[in-house]
Amino acid sequence: MFLLVVMIIIVCGKFHIERSGNFPVGIEDVGVRFYLSIANNMKNQIVISKSRQPECCWKVQEGDIDCKSMQLFGGFQTTIDRASIKNMTFVFPNIYPLDRVGSCKFFLKELKDTQSMIHELKFDTTYKEDSTFMQSLFSGGPEVYKRCKGVDQNIRNNCKPYKCSKKYNGHRSFYNEKTGKCEPVYRCSTRLGDDDLPTTAFDYENNRCKTLVPELTEKEKQVAKELLENSPLAKEANQYVDINAEELVIDCKHGYQEGSHCRCYHGWVTVSVKTKNGGLKMNWCSKKVPVKSNKSNKYAKWTVFGILTTVCVSLVVLLLYLWWKLFIQQIINNKKEQPSIEGKKLNEHEGGVQLKRGRSKSRSPSDNSNKRNLSEDNRQRSKSPRSSSRNRKLDFSDDED
Repeated sequence: MFLLVVMIIIVCGKFHIERSGNFPVGIEDVGVRFYLSIANNMKNQIVISKSRQPECCWKVQEGDIDCKSMQLFGGFQTTIDRASIKNMTFVFPNIYPLDRVGSCKFFLKELKDTQSMIHELKFDTTYKEDSTFMQSLFSGGPEVYKRCKGVDQNIRNNCKPYKCSKKYNGHRSFYNEKTGKCEPVYRCSTRLGDDDLPTTAFDYENNRCKTLVPELTEKEKQVAKELLENSPLAKEANQYVDINAEELVIDCKHGYQEGSHCRCYHGWVTVSVKTKNGGLKMNWCSKKVPVKSNKSNKYAKWTVFGILTTVCVSLVVLLLYLWWKLFIQQIINNKKEQPSIEGKKLNEHEGGVQLKRGRSKSRSPSDNSNKRNLSEDNRQRSKSPRSSSRNRKLDFSDDED
C-alpha cells in the first residue's frame, strides 16, 4: 500500500487536475470563465500558483488561428489542504465571447517545488439555438439561416461587422469590407527623401503602405519622353528656344511691359485662356474690373478723426476741472478765509480791552482820580515826539493795573 502511494505521488506529483473546463456562455455574457479543479496528493497542506501566463489559441476560420488576442486574467495563488480539491479560476473578458473554438494551456507549480505542470483545456463557446419551423423549412436550421458573408460579421445583429478592436483586443483593428474580416493594422516605416519629405504613407482605406515617390519602368520613361517631345506644345515651345525672354514684345493692351510680363493699369487684369493643345494663352491686361471708390475710406478717416478729437477735448476739460477743483479753488478759499480770521482776532482784542475797562470802572474813586491825572500827564507828554514811547509804556502799565 505504501509503495502504491509513493508511485502515485511520483507519477502525479504533489497535485493533479481532477477536472477542468469553462462555464456556459450566454448571449448577455461579457466574457468566458475557465476553471481548474486541483487535487492535493500530499498528506500536508500545499500552495499552488501559476508559473506563467496561460496561452490560448482559437480558430477564426479555416487556416487562420489566432494565438494573440485571448489574454486571461486570474489564477491567483491558492492553498489546498491535504486530501482535498480546490478550484483555480481564470477569466477572459470580452464583449464578443461567443463562437470561439480553441484551447488554452495552463502552467501551474507548487510554491516550494521547482517542477511545474502544463494542463491543456479545450473550449467551445458556440451558442446553439433551437431552430423554429420556418428556419428549418426554408434554410435548414439556425446556423445556416444566420450565416453571413464574412467571419467577423455578427450573425445576431443582421450581419453587421463586429468592432474589430474590441473583439481582438487591439490585435486586429482594421475591418476589410471586401472580405468581411478583421485584419491587423499594417505598420509603415517611412524615411525622409532628399527633399526632407516622407517617401511612404499609410493608406487607411486599404490598410497598406503606399509609396509617395513614383517609380517608372524604363519602358514607361521612354513612352513619356516620346509624348513630351512629339506633342504640339513641345513643337510650339521649340520655336522660341533661342530667343531671350526680355527681347519678346508683348501686347500689354491696358498696361506696360516689364521684362517677360505686363504690369496692368489700375482697374485692368490679365485673363488666361486654355488652348486646344492644353496650353495657356495670356490676354494681358484685357479685362476691366470695377474699382472701389475711396469715399468710404474718407468717411472712415473723418469719423476716426472726430472720435479722437472728442476724446482729446474731453480729457482736456476733465484735467482743467480737476485742476480747478483740487488746486485753484482751494487757493481762492484760503485767501477769502484770511481776512475773516484777522477780523476775528481784532474783535477778540477789542473785547478784551472793553472787559478790562469794565473792570477798571468797578475800582475805587481814588484809583479813578489817579488814572485821570496820569492820562492828563500822558496827553501833555504826547505833544512831544520823544515822550510817545514813554506814553505807550505807561498805557500798557495802566492796563496791567
